Amino acid sequence: MSRRSTAWLLLLLSVLFAESCVSVRSIHAVHIQPVGYPPIAVAAHVQGEARVAVEISPDGSVSGANFISGSPLFKSATLTAAKEWTFVSSSQHKRTTELIFDFRIKGRPSDTPRTRVKFHPPNYVRITSQPVKPTVNYQNAPVSER
Repeated sequence: MSRRSTAWLLLLLSVLFAESCVSVRSIHAVHIQPVGYPPIAVAAHVQGEARVAVEISPDGSVSGANFISGSPLFKSATLTAAKEWTFVSSSQHKRTTELIFDFRIKGRPSDTPRTRVKFHPPNYVRITSQPVKPTVNYQNAPVSER
């Protein structure tokens, strides 16, 4: 291969690489759908990250979402929310990105736990809930022998 064709090949590869870098950086959320902490996960005190891969259409809407990892208790809530996100439109074909939902339980136990959702651009969401106050039913508790 001649020097000239090597130079053209390097130029072409650098342009393609630059375009791919720009497309990754241009994936910014315009609208996020808040995700609730699933009540069963709060009651079971389940915490951790859930990851969802989304496919983004050129108009910025989500055309597909796949649950990648995390507790199965988070699957439905994260997929439902991710499908409602909207991203900056692009002249390119479909793009993909990964959304990270971080579920945490903090604070004092409550009969009606509050959930807080905080978005950290470009793709990280922290969902925090209070733990559920345990209920005790003394009527059905066994009577200890004296």
